[in-house]
Amino acid sequence: MVRLINAARPGSTDFQIGDRFEIVIPGAADQPVSVRTTRDGRTDWGPVIGRTDISGRWSTTGEFTKSDFGNWSEAWTVGTSWPIPSLIFPSVRRA
Repeated sequence: MVRLINAARPGSTDFQIGDRFEIVIPGAADQPVSVRTTRDGRTDWGPVIGRTDISGRWSTTGEFTKSDFGNWSEAWTVGTSWPIPSLIFPSVRRA
């Protein structure tokens, strides 16, 4: 299961512009990780963006910016496992 963590306001279920986040994905060790993003009716497949570590974990961090404002979803693939349940991003609000 994909986890989206609000690192700026731990325990919060909403996000604001400027909030830091972490995405954590479990899977088998040393497997490719890719993501499909759907936003405003447009779906984009990204390339392989990384590999799981020896314990089968992959993660990334970032910060929501003004361009992230709105509703969107991501479907993640680890190795040949498709799909990991989609991650529906809550609407990112203006702070």
